[in-house]
Amino acid sequence: MTAITANQVYRLLDAYLQKLNHALPDPALTAEQNALLAYLRMDSIAEDHGFLTLIAQGEGDTLLTASLSQYLHQWQLTRTARLFDQARTLYQQHGATIQQQAAAGSSIEHLRQQFSAFTPIDEEYYLHCEDDFIALFNHVRQHFAVFNIL
Repeated sequence: MTAITANQVYRLLDAYLQKLNHALPDPALTAEQNALLAYLRMDSIAEDHGFLTLIAQGEGDTLLTASLSQYLHQWQLTRTARLFDQARTLYQQHGATIQQQAAAGSSIEHLRQQFSAFTPIDEEYYLHCEDDFIALFNHVRQHFAVFNIL
């Protein structure tokens, strides 16, 4: 079997990034491929803006799912999975209120003050998401055929 190069993985992940704004789940993808796409979308928002923003933008139902949590654990993204599960629990408790207030015009700063339990989760995710992305990259490389959409 031919070894998968880093460049092949980069091209594959780029193909997923081109789909970031597509509806999820994408019926053309498998469950695990949809989970990778959801992870990449979640990461693009959470890394730059935090989980609270992800929820305020209405992405909670799509991204903070039990299915994605299961895959994060399966892929051994331990820290990301733990933080994701914490954010998911807060979403289940406060998601509807956050979305209602965001839709009514509350600023993210105001929401951060009101729902401060997200702050340590967001900060830790920001500090460590790149480390887990390396682990994800290696997992995708080792299981390239599972994720290949090229």
